[in-house]
Amino acid sequence: MYRIYFINDIIKYNKNERYKMQTLQFQVQDDLYNTIKDSGIDINSKVKDFLYNLVDDGYPTISTNEAQQRVSDAVDSYNNGTMKIISHQDMWNDIDKDCQVKIDSRV
Repeated sequence: MYRIYFINDIIKYNKNERYKMQTLQFQVQDDLYNTIKDSGIDINSKVKDFLYNLVDDGYPTISTNEAQQRVSDAVDSYNNGTMKIISHQDMWNDIDKDCQVKIDSRV
């Protein structure tokens, strides 16, 4: 098991910048870590991008009412049989396939 550390937090004081270090620790299985390392991917930049995307995913926020309406519409779609239902395994297969396409397009 490898540990990947990501450190980056800038605090501005007047005209000067200094780094206040915050550590995030990820535990990654050996085979995955070696695959990432061997591919030449810059792990720190990818983790940094991921963390920034957690804060702002690029989608506009929606109101509570709109969120409730979306859930209500989904429940109605499920109840009236118009929703496409897939198995748990098929869901993960679709996610894995999508991730692999994204990985392949970047290599």
